[in-house]
Amino acid sequence: MSWRHEHGSEYAVPEEVLSLVEEGRIFDWSYHNDTCPKFCTIDPSAPIGEESGRALWVEHPDPERREDEMRYCVQNTDVGGFCTSLILSTDDLSEALSALFPKG
Repeated sequence: MSWRHEHGSEYAVPEEVLSLVEEGRIFDWSYHNDTCPKFCTIDPSAPIGEESGRALWVEHPDPERREDEMRYCVQNTDVGGFCTSLILSTDDLSEALSALFPKG
């Protein structure tokens, strides 16, 4: 399912994130039981049980409707896309995308 179907257009996922989905660099892993849309990078070569990617959570643009204070959250994920540890929580999309795709 898509983030729009699972959470609604009012979440206004930025075009930069949607472009990454279209390019196949991240995958829309949004699920209606989650608090907001989620997009993941996955390393298919990672052994099961090990961290294998990162997730970008996109909270509602209205701070009053968020579960987290910040609009964007980046976390490490395991092979199943389950979040394992927090990397960054921010209102700055550029900062979030840099954490999602670290250089080096």
